[in-house]
This record gives sequence, C-alpha cells and structure tokens, in this order.
Amino acid sequence: MINNFKEPYYVVDFNASICNFEVLINDMPSFINNKGMSISSHVPINHLICSSGKQSIQIRVLPLAGETTLRKDSFLKIKVQFFDAIGSPETMSPVLRWETPDLTEKLLPTVIHQEVFTAEVPYRQVGWHQSEAIEDNEIQVNAAVNFYKKMYTLVRDGKNDEFLQLLSVRLHDIDEATYINGADNVKEWYELIGKLKGDGYILSDFPEETRSVLYGNKKVLNITRMNGTPILNFVNKEKDTFNFPFLIHKVLGHNSYTIIR
Repeated sequence: MINNFKEPYYVVDFNASICNFEVLINDMPSFINNKGMSISSHVPINHLICSSGKQSIQIRVLPLAGETTLRKDSFLKIKVQFFDAIGSPETMSPVLRWETPDLTEKLLPTVIHQEVFTAEVPYRQVGWHQSEAIEDNEIQVNAAVNFYKKMYTLVRDGKNDEFLQLLSVRLHDIDEATYINGADNVKEWYELIGKLKGDGYILSDFPEETRSVLYGNKKVLNITRMNGTPILNFVNKEKDTFNFPFLIHKVLGHNSYTIIR
C-alpha cells in the first residue's frame, strides 16, 4: 500500500465561492453544490473507488441559478487527498490539485475538467462496473421510478426490515470501503428513524414529477425530485431537512433494479 498505509482513506477537499459545482469520481456523484454559496469542506470517496488503480475525476463548475455564465470572481479549488484511517487524519497526502482558471477576462457558461489519479485500496468490489447499460427511455425510467416508489412506501409504512434488506449490498460495500467492521446497520437505521420522528421530521410526499440522471458510464441511475432533492426527503416544522439518497443499477444478466450506492 502507499506509504505502507493499511487503510488508505481518500477525500475530496473543496473551497468554492459564487458558483455551483459538481465533483464526479469514476462518473459517480461525490458532491453537488447547487446553492451557490461559499463553501469549504471535504467528502469521503472510498465508496466510489472499487479497486486499486486509475480513478477518474470530473469537475464541473456551473453558473449561479438563473445565470448563464460564470461570474468573474467565481472560483473553485479541489484537492484529492488520503490518509491512513488507522492513523491521524491530520496527516494528509495529496494526489491531485486543481483550481478554476482566471475568469476575469472570460465569459464562460461552464468549466469542465477531467483528470485521472491513482488510488490504492486493500479491497476489490464489482460495484457497478459490470452492470447492465441503462437506456434513458420512458420504459426504463418508469421502471426506476416504480422502484423508488417501492422504497419510499417501505419507509413511509415503517417496513424498515424490508427496506434494509434492499440496501444490503450498498451497506456492505460502504462498510468495507470505509473499514467499518461489525457495524450494526439495522440498529443505526432504527435509531435514525427514531431520532427523526422525535425531532418532528415528516417524510415529504412522493413527487408528482421526477428527474432522472445517469451516472457510472450509463450503468447507474438516480431518480430525484425536480429540484434535485432525493426522493427520501424529511422536513420538520422549522423547514430543516434530512435527505437519504440512493442510486440504483441492474446486475448483469438481470432486468430488475437494485440499490448499488
């Protein structure tokens, strides 16, 4: 392993202002900012790395909502870094750095940057790489919407065990990729649902209209509300929200959708 790390843990750091942006790892969404606010944080990406080797990153810098070009003072800075999960996260090793070019003399509708970095991890997962290709047509999308309705109904009706069974592959893969051993996902889900109810959160109605986005080289599908909010969207009386997104695919040789991330 790199630097003899036993549990390499990869993150994307970002620092942005006056723009929207998306960061895709291996054509899967790691972070999407569509609120246009200044933001500086990081997100883990091990769950989007299925095995050691070359990994792709695509960065899309987009104008503010309602605008057609990036502002001259828009900027985004990206770093991909890793540390040993057994050690201290304060000791980061960068593997990629990127920032927006100078925009003061340009009127650009967007900036898109694609690059490759190398990652080493001690696990190997099939993930979505051998999944069926998904056609972006009415039949495929309607079937996907029906699957999301099924998941929504299970949560709404409190059928948590059935819901968690359909999440089992996702939970296993993420636990493995983030070096979590012996996690009690059932207990954690029930505790989460209990806390949401205790804090007055209510599951929003299933939307009349939905939006579909393909990821994972057209092998993974996401169905959301029209504003991009996940289908499982909880809101309390103070208008605070909690979202539980998930992505679906079709296992090679099968025609039905299952959850992959």
